[in-house]
Amino acid sequence: MIFFTHYQLESEPYMENSGVGARVETEIELRNQKEKEEQLEKERQQLAEEKKLKEAQKKQLADARRKLRRAAENKNYWGAEISAKLACCEAVERACLRFNAERLREITARIESADNIAEALDALKVDDEVPKNVKAKNATPGDAPAQPNRWSSEEISLLVKATTVFPAGTVERWTKVANYINEHCADKNVKKTEKDVVVQAKLLRDVQDQKLRECAVSSGKRSELEWTAEEQKLLEAALRKYPRTDSARWDNIASFVGKSKNDCIKRFKYLAELVKNKKEQAA
Repeated sequence: MIFFTHYQLESEPYMENSGVGARVETEIELRNQKEKEEQLEKERQQLAEEKKLKEAQKKQLADARRKLRRAAENKNYWGAEISAKLACCEAVERACLRFNAERLREITARIESADNIAEALDALKVDDEVPKNVKAKNATPGDAPAQPNRWSSEEISLLVKATTVFPAGTVERWTKVANYINEHCADKNVKKTEKDVVVQAKLLRDVQDQKLRECAVSSGKRSELEWTAEEQKLLEAALRKYPRTDSARWDNIASFVGKSKNDCIKRFKYLAELVKNKKEQAA
């Protein structure tokens, strides 16, 4: 006959219950792990969708901005004087920075139907159309309405002079240009920042480039500026093929490209000027 001690009788059920408890704990851990993985996957998919949506919106905005700028350029700024063209360029850039793609498309449609610069500027009058979310974000008690950072003829003249005083390659060039304008301008109430002068310098170059193109076309110099992609490739190949040491270099290049020597030289200088402008903009 087998006798069990009091300890043995009490320990057997405990051991059985201990095994069941371990299995339950394991199942709970596995279930929790699965739920955690499912949640992480759900969050990953949500982030991927949000990223995809943002990329699509970013692409739409870039396309809308490009079309608005092109609409004004295609109208040749309605043949306005350079000061009016600059005002139009500034208004276009303000609209591009301020509005979403849908609103920009509406403005573009009005620009395309405008018959003169006045109608265009009226369509671009965005100072009183700040989106509500922007107002709520930037507004603080006691703030005065922000004034548009317009440029007077004096400030533009100082900008042109300052870019000559501080040429490309100057350390902290645009900061020095801004300080120069603020120091020499008669109106001491409006201060130009580094960002202001960079944007305005670009606008000024764009208008000047447009004016040069207009003058070239009106003077019958179409071949100087308008080159096909194939002609451009031939010019680049010829520049590599015929070195500077070749005394008949430009004659050979002209023969290779199929254009006049004068056209090839002017095209080369035009491209060199474009490269120089890009370097100045990046400086």
